[in-house]
Amino acid sequence: MITLAESSMGARAYAEVDHSGMGMDWEHGQYRINAIKPICSRGKAKNDIMEPRAEKIENRNYYFCSACGGGERVSRSDRYCKWCGQRLK
Repeated sequence: MITLAESSMGARAYAEVDHSGMGMDWEHGQYRINAIKPICSRGKAKNDIMEPRAEKIENRNYYFCSACGGGERVSRSDRYCKWCGQRLK
């Protein structure tokens, strides 16, 4: 199991390993790990910058983290979500 840098609610995000071992031929000297599913999902890593989601409540705009979808608000000027650590625009 490989722990990923992607955000997740509850348990950590992970990828299951199909097989691993020392490389051969041009991969000599490398330890190769083959995951069952792709390890990276574009736009889901903590370092990827996400636009906060705006929601109009009683004629005012409130902002929420797009990654964690937490019920807690973030400020429009926050660079990081204070709940999950996601980078924000």
